[in-house]
Amino acid sequence: MKNLGYVHRFPTLQENVHVYAVVAVPVYAWTILWLFWELPSWLNFLSLAELVPIFAYALTTNLLESVLILAGLNVLCLLLPKHWFKDSFVARSFLFILPGLGYLMVYASLFGRETDPPVAWLFGFPAVLILSFFLSFFLSRILPVRKFAEDIADQLTIFLYLIIPLSLLALLLVFLRNVM
Repeated sequence: MKNLGYVHRFPTLQENVHVYAVVAVPVYAWTILWLFWELPSWLNFLSLAELVPIFAYALTTNLLESVLILAGLNVLCLLLPKHWFKDSFVARSFLFILPGLGYLMVYASLFGRETDPPVAWLFGFPAVLILSFFLSFFLSRILPVRKFAEDIADQLTIFLYLIIPLSLLALLLVFLRNVM
């Protein structure tokens, strides 16, 4: 088949599914953890009919966040030379995304309740992304590390059988709730 412009620079569907799983599982797990943390207090003053939309909005937000992160990684494949990112897309994305998500989760857990969180921590996020990008580039060249990252990404795809239908149902609920 003939190369059609920049299409050959994007990762395959299978690689995108693996990376989506790597992105989505921690994002959804973090949200579900926080929702279950708040649930006992919410049960004191919210009904089930009020809790379901909260959960639906959270799942819809997670869907959009995960797709946006995956789109950003695909844009990196388009902009960077092929051997920098696309050749080991799953391993490099795994090693690039997890430190950034971990940093944001630590930030949210340490300063989520404060009115004025330290700005210095938020300015550290670009440094973490740059450092994790270069680490992912070098660590993915080590075969056992690359194999480990690809195996974990492959195993995380099982969660997509639950995440995607729930997210699409939540998206439908949010859409119907805002249209009607």
